Amino acid sequence: MNFKGHLIGSIITGLIASSVAYYQCDVKLDDTAIILPICILGGNFPDVDTNSIPSKFYAIFGLILAIVLIYSGLPALAGAIFVPFILAKATVHRGWTHKYYLPVGMMIIANYWPEYALILIAFGVGVITHLILDKIYPLAEKGWV
Repeated sequence: MNFKGHLIGSIITGLIASSVAYYQCDVKLDDTAIILPICILGGNFPDVDTNSIPSKFYAIFGLILAIVLIYSGLPALAGAIFVPFILAKATVHRGWTHKYYLPVGMMIIANYWPEYALILIAFGVGVITHLILDKIYPLAEKGWV
């Protein structure tokens, strides 16, 4: 799947996740505002290991978000955005960024880091969306879906 497909998929997933968080999980409206951009980052993160549009998108969008987080008093979270980006650039395409243990690990970490659980879960949901779309797209090209 290409960047446009992953972007659209992560926007749709982010909107659904924001709605579910607000209406079903009693998350405050102000807190749900972060779900969409984090889900978009997660939905495009697996392809940052190439010199592609997602890589450039992640670098720019992630930098802006990291600056906002630093000014909001969350420098550790800002670092959590860029450390995986740097690690992904040092590996091969479809390496660890395209494995399901990445979002599952984020969900587990969310249990031990509850103040960032919403962000970790939103990012993980975005990554899962990316991986699912990568699996569905070849089937759609063959007319199986």
